[in-house]
Amino acid sequence: MRGIVESEEILPIPDEPIWIKKRAIEKCRDPSWSMIEKESVIRSFTLTAPYLPKYLWKFWERDLKKMGIRWPIFLRIISTQHRAVEKWVEGKLSWDELAGAIRGEVLDLNKGR
Repeated sequence: MRGIVESEEILPIPDEPIWIKKRAIEKCRDPSWSMIEKESVIRSFTLTAPYLPKYLWKFWERDLKKMGIRWPIFLRIISTQHRAVEKWVEGKLSWDELAGAIRGEVLDLNKGR
């Protein structure tokens, strides 16, 4: 089957992007964003293309392309983990847990191909 890749060496978990987390926290505390729900602010500063998706794509691009997963699909995969991203920003979930959950979604999709 095209695109199936199974190995613990694919999609290694990169270093935690602390700057993304800090930016989301700063924006949550910024009075100019106070009229928007905290969860929406977090999503705006983590899940939009230039932040977490771009960060992970940079590290995983070769493996993702081998699996036949392109950028638009990857964006959808990450968006399914929005609650986990919120927990990560709030310190309720570790980076390894979050990145592992996203990695798991990618691998599950890959198995279904």
